[in-house]
Amino acid sequence: MKNSSVRRRRTGFSVVELMVSVLVMTFASTAIFSLLLSTADMSQKVANKMDSVNACRNVMERFCKDVRMGRALGDVYGSNVELWTDTVTGQPVLGFQGSDAFPANRNPCYGAGQTPTGGWPWEGPPYRLNNTTMIVQTPIFGNTGYPTSVPSGAGTPALPNAQDNVETHIYRVLPDPDQLRNPGQFVLQMSKIAGYPTAGYNPAAVSSQPQTILSGIVGPMDSQGQPKIFQYLDKTDATGTPQDVFADPGTVANCTGVIINLEVMKQLEGARRPATLGLKTEVFLRNNALSTTVGVGADEPNEP
Repeated sequence: MKNSSVRRRRTGFSVVELMVSVLVMTFASTAIFSLLLSTADMSQKVANKMDSVNACRNVMERFCKDVRMGRALGDVYGSNVELWTDTVTGQPVLGFQGSDAFPANRNPCYGAGQTPTGGWPWEGPPYRLNNTTMIVQTPIFGNTGYPTSVPSGAGTPALPNAQDNVETHIYRVLPDPDQLRNPGQFVLQMSKIAGYPTAGYNPAAVSSQPQTILSGIVGPMDSQGQPKIFQYLDKTDATGTPQDVFADPGTVANCTGVIINLEVMKQLEGARRPATLGLKTEVFLRNNALSTTVGVGADEPNEP
């Protein structure tokens, strides 16, 4: 009985059994580790995607609000054009045709070489509407809550007649300054250029320094390898073909819509999987000052 008990206590796993057990545990551990790694990667990718969505949504809201409020794209103070002939005085009534470049020579605040408070946001002006630069001018509201105007004869050069008082917002796509960490990526910057001083509006309080509102832009790109972010819609073009630039600066008066295309790649700190998001939207000016004045017939009745 004693010898039999000793034999039972010494009985254990054989070498084959141990090898099989180790092999099974190895397979199980590998499967579990792969599952955990896949879950972590998916979680990081979703987090990056959400970061892209939030960043683009904030930019789109700001951009679309500016364009909808806009009185003009480019610079509303362009060349003088005859709107109609005053039936009482017989003299032509002048207005503005607008320009695709800011500042235009007729701009009462910056047309004679003036500089905004804080200086120009990027290398010297003028800035021109194209695929990487979008310029929109929004109305300036006074103490009464109504849009203000620049009086006739005010500014340098002096205006021939009263004109909308506007603040200029410039959106510009530039290479990411940190190309070592973000090669081939671009940033979207925005700058505000003050308008004419009026009651309730202090131009000195408007900073012209550019603010980066979106990073991680990777496209879309044109055939030259440059970002193709902004395009423009001409209401007189029956085909609806988006324009990249304005061959005739005066035709900016016909432009009432902007297309913005964005491909953004985000990668949170420490994340392994970047996520790319593509967005496109069209937005239209609700009250284009140039569209409502240019082209008025010569037989227009006298205005009070």
